Amino acid sequence: MADRSDEPAPKGDVATGYSRRDLAKLSALTAAAVAVPFVIANQTPAKSPKLTDWIVSDILVIGSGFAGVFAALEARKLGHHVVMVDKGSVGWSGLSPWASDSRPFDPRLYSAKEWHDNLSLNCEWLYNRRWVDIFIEQSLSIFEVLKTWGCHECHPFERSKIFRKLLEDAGVQIVERLMVTDLLQ
Repeated sequence: MADRSDEPAPKGDVATGYSRRDLAKLSALTAAAVAVPFVIANQTPAKSPKLTDWIVSDILVIGSGFAGVFAALEARKLGHHVVMVDKGSVGWSGLSPWASDSRPFDPRLYSAKEWHDNLSLNCEWLYNRRWVDIFIEQSLSIFEVLKTWGCHECHPFERSKIFRKLLEDAGVQIVERLMVTDLLQ
């Protein structure tokens, strides 16, 4: 009988020819195949709007975060019919739930030069100077508007309720859980 101690051990199960790695891959593929229908079902919105259900509008606002809410409300003040489309829910998409509404530029506390110098140093000169100039010019007045809406007296995650009520009271038509690319089909 030949000595086989110097030969490598056979890979996998001798009876089936499958290794443990092969069985793990097969298990993962089976689990993925079983999960696909559930993933697809959960990606479909409960109430998917149809384009034919929409009223023709003067202005389409894409996104219902801070900027979208301001744009929609300003357009309504000017008398336009507004439809707002969002991939998620009002005030919950993008970065709006985490956006800070408590740190405006206040010229009574800082000079614009101090603000820029601080940003330059702390951001290692990697920031959009023009955007910061716009922030310096407008953040305090926006802060005051948010204060009149009641956004400072609630938790940041509750602002979405305030935004929704303002939009509904203004007559903005809200279409949620719709990807903008769906409009192009």
